[in-house]
Amino acid sequence: MTPALKLQTTPATAPLGRVMVLDDAPFDHAALRRAAGRTKLAADVFGFFMAEDALDFLAHADRPDIDLLLVDLHMPRMGGLEFLAEAKARFGSRFAGSVYLTLTLAPDVPLAHRIEALGCVDGWVEKPVSSHALFSLAEALNDRAFA
Repeated sequence: MTPALKLQTTPATAPLGRVMVLDDAPFDHAALRRAAGRTKLAADVFGFFMAEDALDFLAHADRPDIDLLLVDLHMPRMGGLEFLAEAKARFGSRFAGSVYLTLTLAPDVPLAHRIEALGCVDGWVEKPVSSHALFSLAEALNDRAFA
């Protein structure tokens, strides 16, 4: 499956590496493209509007490794949590280097428990994903790498 968008921003040595975004909202794709272009923190950005297309992409043997996966929680047909459960079942718990949900608001307690139960989500970031959010993610991932 070909991504709905692919943006080459910087060399593969970028702190966030290869980023994959799954979100049904074109506005959120555009915001991420702008933020990635401004910050140069991502080497590549692969974007998908539908979970099924993202699963097809992850299934390809010749696909690039995904360093950071950003997944919208609320999408038609298959939501973010359902996508992550399916990806984990098909590809194992580490199908991407780091997985973050993109949310409009902080998760409430029941949602936080559902996220934790998946066992493959590293955190969440507020939508739309801004330059500041990408810098924060790069810092968090860097801190985790050296912890």
